[in-house]
Amino acid sequence: MAYANGIVYGGTSVYGGNGSVPAHDNARVFAFDLRTRTVVWSVEVTGQRQVTSLQVTPGRQVWAATRGTLHSFDTDDGHQRAFHEIAPFDWGSFPGGTWHGTDLAFDPTTNRLYGSVGGKLINIRPLGRPDLQVLGNTGGVHLVLGPDHRVYFVSGQQLKSIDWRG
Repeated sequence: MAYANGIVYGGTSVYGGNGSVPAHDNARVFAFDLRTRTVVWSVEVTGQRQVTSLQVTPGRQVWAATRGTLHSFDTDDGHQRAFHEIAPFDWGSFPGGTWHGTDLAFDPTTNRLYGSVGGKLINIRPLGRPDLQVLGNTGGVHLVLGPDHRVYFVSGQQLKSIDWRG
C-alpha cells in the first residue's frame, strides 16, 4: 500500500492462500479516498497475478511492481502510463502467494524511483524522459532507501549498498 493526499493506493493478489483456487485472472491496483470512504478507481494489471509493492511519485503517478514488471498509473483515474518488463516471470508455474516479492522507494532529492523487481535492482526517473536502469552485475531483494541516499539491499547472504546518484 501507499498513501498520498488523503488517498490510499493498494495492490491485490488473485491468491487466497492455503491452496484456495484464484477467483480472478489478474491482480488490481486501486485508489481509496479516506475522506469519502469510497473507491476512486480500480484497474486490472493485465497478465499479472500479484502486485507486491506500490510507491507514489510526483507527476500524479503511482508505481506498482509485480514479480517481474513495473507499471505506472495516473493517480487521478488509474490510466496506465508506463509498463516495463524487468525479468520474465511465468505465473503458470508459480505455486501462488508470497509475503514479499518486490520493493519500491522514491527519493525526492534525486527524483529517482528505486526498486527490487524480479530479483533485479532498478532505478528510473518518474518525471521527464524515462531512463530505466537495471543493475546488471548483481541481484537483490529487500531494498531500502537510506537517509544517505544509498540504496541498501540483500544479495544472497550479504547486505550491500549502492549510491546511484552519479
